[in-house]
Amino acid sequence: MIQDGPEGRGKPYLYISNYIGGTWRRSRSSEFLDVRNPATAETMVRVPLTSRDEVGEAVQAAQGAFADWRRTPPSESARFFRLEGKLLRRYACPGARCCRILHAKEGCR
Repeated sequence: MIQDGPEGRGKPYLYISNYIGGTWRRSRSSEFLDVRNPATAETMVRVPLTSRDEVGEAVQAAQGAFADWRRTPPSESARFFRLEGKLLRRYACPGARCCRILHAKEGCR
């Protein structure tokens, strides 16, 4: 999830959370990678340098979820992916803002 972060150099920036076990979580890491606008050097988004333990939690959650997902009939999983695509097209990924800035494009399609 990309959400507003605290003020950075006088302007708010975005913060990316981790998606683990069906929920968005702020990383426990105190280290971040700032993604900067190359034209202005302003921080656009902060990406947590997620710890090995948190990555392990994400992998365990994904492995657990896959056990159920693999039993999903193809017709049902296809319906899910069509809905996901429709929602992505309708609401656009919040990361598209970074893409537009970094690549000087009006939209990322």
